[in-house]
Amino acid sequence: MSLSLIVCSIRFLVRKRIFQNYSLRVCIGKVPKQMDKQRIILLVEDSPDDTELFRLAFKRTCRGGDLRAVGDGEEALGYLTGSGVYSDREQFPKPHLMLLDLGLPHVTGFEILQRLRTLTDFKTLPVIAFSGSEYGADVRLAYELGANCFLKKPNSFDDLIQTLTELCNFWLRRCELPDPR
Repeated sequence: MSLSLIVCSIRFLVRKRIFQNYSLRVCIGKVPKQMDKQRIILLVEDSPDDTELFRLAFKRTCRGGDLRAVGDGEEALGYLTGSGVYSDREQFPKPHLMLLDLGLPHVTGFEILQRLRTLTDFKTLPVIAFSGSEYGADVRLAYELGANCFLKKPNSFDDLIQTLTELCNFWLRRCELPDPR
């Protein structure tokens, strides 16, 4: 976030009489009190290289977040439902946010979205869908199935850093997320 954007945001907040110490902490990137506990982010990505890039970028950008990764759709469904190797909820807690690659083999990201929204515990889970393509029908289908956001996969590590910074600032710092049940 640029300095001019921060100053502009602070001016807006002051004008609207919304400005508080909390808002300042959010604007300058410090973790607010509500973020003292770790938020679990589930990354569903089939490419080990992309997963490693996400992990590296995440460490640089997302304080207050704990990134967990699974490599395919079947693993994602197992993690979400707490079945099989993911049955220990102390070790594999329910996520607060999911980053979902739509182009997964076998069980696709679209199928995960469809299944997810039928599970009572995950009807409100924010899902950020991403894909290497911006094909209009895929974008539309992702939103129809319950994605909260659709992003094209970043083309460079710098773009990934920028994207994760914006996602974390919005979803982990600005938004009130429901606690997973």
